[in-house]
Amino acid sequence: MSAEVTISRDPSDDKFIALAMDSGAGIVISGDPDLQQLGMHRGVETLSPALFFERDKPQ
Repeated sequence: MSAEVTISRDPSDDKFIALAMDSGAGIVISGDPDLQQLGMHRGVETLSPALFFERDKPQ
């Protein structure tokens, strides 16, 4: 079953959120500002590469 998503300011980006939902991914890493503004949607968080690496950095 494929997720149908209509959430991004740029409809061509919705496929990335749908793919993450279908695959069970919890994070989408993207430099695209339209995706980044989504934050969290249905359990999928969208992060910039810099924020992802900052959060993943060992303390």
